[in-house]
Amino acid sequence: MRSLLVSLLALLIAGPASSEKVVRASFYHDKFHGRLTANGEVFTQWELTAAHRTLPFCTTVRVTNTKTKQSVVVRVNDRGPFTDKFSIDLSKYAAHSIGVTAKNGWAWVKLEVLDTPKKPCFAYSRKGVYEPRRSVSRAKGRAGQAERGNQRAGRTE
Repeated sequence: MRSLLVSLLALLIAGPASSEKVVRASFYHDKFHGRLTANGEVFTQWELTAAHRTLPFCTTVRVTNTKTKQSVVVRVNDRGPFTDKFSIDLSKYAAHSIGVTAKNGWAWVKLEVLDTPKKPCFAYSRKGVYEPRRSVSRAKGRAGQAERGNQRAGRTE
């Protein structure tokens, strides 16, 4: 009974479990630039995004290089890496922001979950058809331009 009380007291003093972990991070290969991510977005290596095996999509994570102490905030929009050596894949821009370059290829980083969405976000429709956000917004913009052009020309459909 006494050991149970001591354990409970230790838990109360320690506070809630931290969401920080020290893991190995790598970055995406150039061949993935322009491909669809697991949540349906088009991956671009110049955005602050990351791939993680278990965190929900659109979770924001602070990634801090333990050696250089540089940090960056990224948004999870993909799944991976699919190797036990690494826990997170960063976009090239995010990796370079914290000092991970092609020369070293990876780094020990501290992950701190900043915000987890109530509902995971997806860039594609519920029917499962991929509609990347940028393409959809561009298509809507072009459709609006065409409609205005038809109105100016006196054409109606």
